[in-house]
Amino acid sequence: MRRGASTIDSRNPSASLDRQSAEAGSGPLLTPNHFLAARNCWHLHIDETDIGFATRNPDSHAHDTDMTHNMQLRHLSLAGITIDLLTIRDLLALLEVATATKGKCLILNHNLHSLYLRHTSPGFISCYSNASCTYIDGVPVVWLAKAAGLPARIEHRITLLDRLNIILDKAERCGWRVYYLGSRAEVIDSGLAVIRQQYPKLEISGHHGHFDKSGPDCDDVISKINTFEADILFVGMGMPLQERWLSAHLSRINASVILTCGATLDYVTGHAYRPPAWVGPLGFYGIFRLVADPKRLWRRYLVEPVIVLKHLVLPIMRQRLQSRHRN
Repeated sequence: MRRGASTIDSRNPSASLDRQSAEAGSGPLLTPNHFLAARNCWHLHIDETDIGFATRNPDSHAHDTDMTHNMQLRHLSLAGITIDLLTIRDLLALLEVATATKGKCLILNHNLHSLYLRHTSPGFISCYSNASCTYIDGVPVVWLAKAAGLPARIEHRITLLDRLNIILDKAERCGWRVYYLGSRAEVIDSGLAVIRQQYPKLEISGHHGHFDKSGPDCDDVISKINTFEADILFVGMGMPLQERWLSAHLSRINASVILTCGATLDYVTGHAYRPPAWVGPLGFYGIFRLVADPKRLWRRYLVEPVIVLKHLVLPIMRQRLQSRHRN
């Protein structure tokens, strides 16, 4: 894989990358346009082990065994909320470009909880202003996008709970270095042990998420991330803490790809209830989690969706009507 620098000029991508590599120690943020331009200068090879429910399952759901993937990035507005319609293949292709260019790619996501926070948590939405792309994490957001007339499909839902193994398998095979920041210390310890056992050639390290988010403790954590020279940094502190922390410290973090991932490692290690995988594409994850932990999650799954709908129903209806009028 060719490794360049930090940003891409669509007229001469390779020259631009090499030039900016010398100018910046930590590459500037990459935008969706950079990835679209990069399609012409990088072959993005996606094979059968990249796609599927379990990457090490010989009965993978993948059908294309040898292909060059044409990355599709659709930068759209859902009632004023920016989303990118990505499939898992698009995400893997995006990771490949970002790690090759050594730029800084911030990948965030929207689910019902983030849409709720957008309307109730002051300043939360500004955390998304530096995002290279924002994918859909949750079938209800796919439903909202379709209601607004957007070409969203169920494959545009990417949930790291189901897809972390795919990314880690790709990282192991590509030699990407992975750092996981988040969860409690005992979760990090057991989680890294599980991952190292499953992916013995993967270079991975991590740190728990219970540290002062400013001051010496924070400086020490950022120093550890940068010293490790991570290609991919997972930040799993939960919304909105992980987004606010990244917004405050993004310029100091040297990693090619930064993804927020909530409590993904807690699910992987069994420290949090993990609904069966088959309910995810049906949009029932929330119901199963609510039944498993009603005391903690009743507001998130019973109250927050109502507030989201209160704010979005009319804008989505207007967008739908405008879409029909244009067509």
